[in-house]
Amino acid sequence: MATGDRKLLTRDDWLAAALEALLEGGLEAVRVLPLSKRLGVSRGSFYWHFADREELLHSILEYWERVFTDVVIEELASAPGAPRRRIWRFMSLVVEQQLSRYDPAIRAWALYDKEAARAVRRVDGKRLAIVESLFRDAGFSPQQATARSRLLAVYLIGDDLVLVHEEPEARKKLLRLRYRMLVAEP
Repeated sequence: MATGDRKLLTRDDWLAAALEALLEGGLEAVRVLPLSKRLGVSRGSFYWHFADREELLHSILEYWERVFTDVVIEELASAPGAPRRRIWRFMSLVVEQQLSRYDPAIRAWALYDKEAARAVRRVDGKRLAIVESLFRDAGFSPQQATARSRLLAVYLIGDDLVLVHEEPEARKKLLRLRYRMLVAEP
């Protein structure tokens, strides 16, 4: 996306870079000058898209919610197939596209920031609701659906803390085992 020597970045380019910085170095790494250097542009590009760092931080949370939750929910809502197949689709999508990759960093931020904590609660609510509905559609009782959706959430989020260096093939095997465990009749 270059015009001569100038790069034309979108707001989402900045937000994706900010999420990477957050993941790599925590909230202190999310600063205008280091992000500008990472993206190879001047700070002026930042100010074209954001008024200040506070707007950037607020926008990171919105971006994380939109890209890593809302898009997945929309895809699941329109996906054809039996409920158990859709559960597998959801699990595969999260693992293959590393959709929970930023969750540990966002959740660490939420420990001391009220806005981030509200975003995490809102995202968790959306995620649990869609997965719970899939389990209910698959024939599980409301209590079973709640328990299984929470267990699945812990699996998927926890993998990015515990299985950081796990080979992709090993993760796929574990995913298949977890799927069989989660959709088995009680």
